[in-house]
Amino acid sequence: GYLLEAGGKKLMLDCGSGTLSRLQQHCAIEELDCIILSHLHSDHMADMLVLRYGLPSLLGKGLMKQPLLVFMPSEPTEVADILLNDKSFAVQVVKGGDSVQLDGIKLTFFAVRHPVPCNAVKIEQGGRIFVYSGDLNTTPGFVEFAQGADLMLIDSCLHRADWTENSPHLSAYLGADAASKAAVKRLILTHIQPIGDEEQLLAEARQAYPKAELAQEGAQHTI
Repeated sequence: GYLLEAGGKKLMLDCGSGTLSRLQQHCAIEELDCIILSHLHSDHMADMLVLRYGLPSLLGKGLMKQPLLVFMPSEPTEVADILLNDKSFAVQVVKGGDSVQLDGIKLTFFAVRHPVPCNAVKIEQGGRIFVYSGDLNTTPGFVEFAQGADLMLIDSCLHRADWTENSPHLSAYLGADAASKAAVKRLILTHIQPIGDEEQLLAEARQAYPKAELAQEGAQHTI
């Protein structure tokens, strides 16, 4: 889970297990303007199932004036239907190619390759471009989608030796290679497995993008 602040708005990117408690170290839940779910695997949306019990209290006390805006795919339906049918959320289903304006912030979605429907998102505001890959393996057109981003946060789950064409995630090297080809100005590697060797992943990534960085819990970055 990640918190992006732009144009006076607060956008949460993914809402996995434990992220709500981390979020409240930076802002109150009622301060969120929207949540963007790249996809509906539990590690990216589990805390939505907790949030749905907290929002009615915030709405009932007037701390929130309207249901929380959520952008997400429509599948898997057994998960999507829980959120679509919850009146605490104002769900807008998005797919690759969709574009949304949010008070001067432009959100553009791009379908990436993963076992379930998943969108990368490009967020543009004030002449700055941020790209979040979601979970992906190699996807035609992704380099063009991310072209010239000021900062990209990319799935770098796998070591180079463990990656295959059928993997659900990129290797750190391939993520960095995509960033290099897209002429991204800054790259942060994320979705690192607990059993992964972070230093090795970083070294592999730096073969393709020498200034690649590792995501750090609680870190703050200015784009």
